[in-house]
Amino acid sequence: MRILLTLLFSVFFLLWPKAEAPAQKKPLLSNYDEVVNRAKIELDSLFQTGAALQVEAAKRGLQGEYVMDITVFDKGKIQSVFMVSSNAVDVSMQNRVKDFIRTIEFGFKVPKSTNFKFRYTFLF
Repeated sequence: MRILLTLLFSVFFLLWPKAEAPAQKKPLLSNYDEVVNRAKIELDSLFQTGAALQVEAAKRGLQGEYVMDITVFDKGKIQSVFMVSSNAVDVSMQNRVKDFIRTIEFGFKVPKSTNFKFRYTFLF
């Protein structure tokens, strides 16, 4: 029994770092086109019908079409969100959408002291 437990823990600890390492490392993207394409692909997948963020947006009562300029920096975080246009008449709804979008973190990182700005249309 002792040998079995020792073997089990040994296998667990040998495999643990290998399983966790890829999830922690984000690829570094420095080309503007790569960053924008990857960000748009991730946003498209996050906001598909039934996706977790789409469900969260529905809970918050977010609706409409919003065209925004988004600035990405550091470890895939959103630095700023600027509302270009929207079909929402309520300014508080626009602010809720901007606050919601600031919570998104991308699966890539960009070089330090570099940021990338792009335009994206959100449909809720």
